[in-house]
Amino acid sequence: MNINFSRYAKILHSIWEAIKILWKISPRLLIAVLGINLVWGTLSLPAFYIEKLIIDRIVANVGTKNIQLVLYPILYLVAIRAGIEFLRLVLGNVSDYLRFITSRLFSTETEIMLSEKISELDVATLEDPAFQDKFNKIQREVGSRAWNFIFPIVNVPNYLAGFISSLGLLVFLSPFAAIAVILVAIPQFIFDAIFIKKEYSLNSKQSHMYRTWGWLVYYLLRSRNYLELKLLNISPYFLKKLKGIVHSIYKPKIELEKTRTKNFVLTSIPSGILVFLINSYVVFLAITRKITVGSVEMYTRAVLSVQNNVGGLVSSFLQIYESYIYIEDLLWLLNLKTKVEHINKGTVLNKITKSIKFENVWFAYTDKKWILKNINFELKMGEKVAIVGENGSGKSTLIKLIARFYDPQKGNIFVDGLPLEDFNLSEYRKKIAILIQRFETYPFSVKESIAYGDVSRMNEFSEIVFAAKQTDMDTWISKLPLAYDTPLSPEFEKGVEPSIGQWQRIAISRILFRKNAQILILDEPTSNVDPQAEEDIFKKIADSTKDKLLIFVSQRFSTVRWADKILVVKKGKIIEQGTHKQLMEENGEYSKLFLLQAKGYK
Repeated sequence: MNINFSRYAKILHSIWEAIKILWKISPRLLIAVLGINLVWGTLSLPAFYIEKLIIDRIVANVGTKNIQLVLYPILYLVAIRAGIEFLRLVLGNVSDYLRFITSRLFSTETEIMLSEKISELDVATLEDPAFQDKFNKIQREVGSRAWNFIFPIVNVPNYLAGFISSLGLLVFLSPFAAIAVILVAIPQFIFDAIFIKKEYSLNSKQSHMYRTWGWLVYYLLRSRNYLELKLLNISPYFLKKLKGIVHSIYKPKIELEKTRTKNFVLTSIPSGILVFLINSYVVFLAITRKITVGSVEMYTRAVLSVQNNVGGLVSSFLQIYESYIYIEDLLWLLNLKTKVEHINKGTVLNKITKSIKFENVWFAYTDKKWILKNINFELKMGEKVAIVGENGSGKSTLIKLIARFYDPQKGNIFVDGLPLEDFNLSEYRKKIAILIQRFETYPFSVKESIAYGDVSRMNEFSEIVFAAKQTDMDTWISKLPLAYDTPLSPEFEKGVEPSIGQWQRIAISRILFRKNAQILILDEPTSNVDPQAEEDIFKKIADSTKDKLLIFVSQRFSTVRWADKILVVKKGKIIEQGTHKQLMEENGEYSKLFLLQAKGYK
């Protein structure tokens, strides 16, 4: 059999990383739980020996007439044995308590580390389908697997101490018996290791099914979906699909577990035969008067103890191995490098004074199909710029490149004449406020939902109100049960459910609250607002951003007419750019789309 030393090195590395996390949480807690488990395991040896002495004293004094003379020494030994058992009981309960505390702290620390890492990673990494599959598996497994990895590590001192002390007694009885007890455990270890690897491989293949499962449950249970689910009567369809996925996931798992159980029974047979042979040998020694009756009890207990502790060690190592595969995924994520480099490095951009310029920019996602082709334009500070085009033309991708969520494969993006990648990215992003199409709806208070635009100014209530007034939301908010403290979800007490249009206005208010931003990007910002309200909102936004670069993507041509510059995107190319008047005079794509849409209003 080939031994994969690199794998064992990785396991040891994973154990070391887990211990480092525990040490970071609480050094004293780690030392205490390891120390208590070590002492608990060591106490088995004196317990066996005292039991031997008690039995030997009883056998030796059966029929004695002076009961008082022999009773007190035996009761003294019984008291010591009871004291050891009481100590083991106390230590066991303390150990359980410490393990409980450790598990909660470790799970919490793991969640925090995951959240911190996700906040550090760039959009290019987060949107990668391969990353999503692996991350979903980590989310699904790491909570339980992380503790399943830690639990056996802290239990190893217990099993190891019990194993060494009991094995010492067996060596004294027969070195061959001691070696045999260890050898019979090896086949079970090997077979379990094989099945663990098969289970991991199966889980990896089923990642996409788990993701679909999660989405189906999300749609079925989310309160915002109830109305549409009932109106369209699609719950039965979703449930049928969910049951099919569950069946597809668990059928191979059940078959694998069935095979594992059969192998466990087969590999347990040699162990049972060995215990029978050793115990028979011990009985033979007692009958031939080579050992005492108390020694029979001691050696019999030692055989069971060695077997149990070997089983415990094997089980612990298997748990470590089983969870290590998933912990490796966690460590992979925690050590993952971003695709967009220099997050906190580079030149600090204090203020954008001139422009953002695209020069011969080409861009593709992971499928290698060009989304943007040879893009060239310059957007100057103070301009109001509209980006128009059909769905899938590349408009949102342009926004992602301006925010440097991605880097182009070819060409350059300049800010004030310098390459965008030369700037400190975290500082650059502070100069940008973006309202994306699929904006988030936060269920917390109105005040918080708006202030998330700049959490450093969370307590500037007058500015929050001002941002709400710019989108005509202040009047509606003031009539709510708790005004700006009203939760935006009926799941909370006195909470309300805003309409889609109201959610959109709140999201725009959140972006406008980001006062220090010099570039405002609104991607389909008012698609759920009526045309008149849309025009009023745009006028207020334009008035409040006179010295800033305002970029908005819109399908409504009535709102882009007043833009200083309009970029027309088609199939990944900028095919036209200019003012509304210029583009209408050119009688090109923009003019065609504008007139086509205008017919709909007649």
